[in-house]
Amino acid sequence: MNDFIKEYYFILVFIFVASLFSFFFFFFSYLVIFKTKDIEKLSAYECGFSPFESEGRSAFDIKFYIVGILFIIFDLEIVFFFPWASILVSLSYVGYVSMIVFLVLLLVAFVYEWGMGVLEWGNIGISNAPELNWDLENDLSYRAVTKIINTFKLFRKSNPEFSELLKIFFL
Repeated sequence: MNDFIKEYYFILVFIFVASLFSFFFFFFSYLVIFKTKDIEKLSAYECGFSPFESEGRSAFDIKFYIVGILFIIFDLEIVFFFPWASILVSLSYVGYVSMIVFLVLLLVAFVYEWGMGVLEWGNIGISNAPELNWDLENDLSYRAVTKIINTFKLFRKSNPEFSELLKIFFL
């Protein structure tokens, strides 16, 4: 039992000191806090809507959801980045190139979103997004993506060893 305490002594001391500091700062903040309520403290925050001015089921602007989804997408990119960076030394060129392709695709998506005005927050009433009835044949981004996909399909058909490499890499 004595060896057990020797091994975990520093961890127990660290937990005790961290708990002591946490409780001290938590209760100390109640001693020095200003307790006066003003209009700014009582106002709505984060979502921008006052909770008392309308019913609970009022319509939200779609920009709140779009920004949330974009945050999740770019947050997941960082989650993929850490394990890749930790084993970068032992990766072959396939692992390096796959992450570069992933980052380039994310950059293209970010530039497209920026160009469409999705990230513009100031003019909520004015939207730069295209209409819902898109003419896909004349849309530049649609043509570019379909051209890239078709080129990749032709390259894959003309190089069977590349298709075998993809099968090995993704299976």
